[in-house]
Amino acid sequence: MSAADRPAPLVRGRTPFAVADIVPFSTFVTLTLLAVVVNQLLARERRRLRTAREVAEAVQRAVLPSPMIG
Repeated sequence: MSAADRPAPLVRGRTPFAVADIVPFSTFVTLTLLAVVVNQLLARERRRLRTAREVAEAVQRAVLPSPMIG
C-alpha cells in the first residue's frame, strides 16, 4: 500500500484510528454500559420497594380497625 492509497490523517502526524483515539472511546462506552446496568438495578429495586409498600398498606388496611373520628 503506497502513501497515496492511505487515508489522510485527521490531525497532522496521526492516523485516523490510533490507540490514542480508541482508548478514550472504549472508556466512554464502558462507562455508559456500566451506568445503564446501575440504572436498571436501581429501577428494579424501586419497583420492588413500591410493591412491598403497596402490600404493607393493603395488609394494614385489612388488619387495623378504621379510625373513629369525632
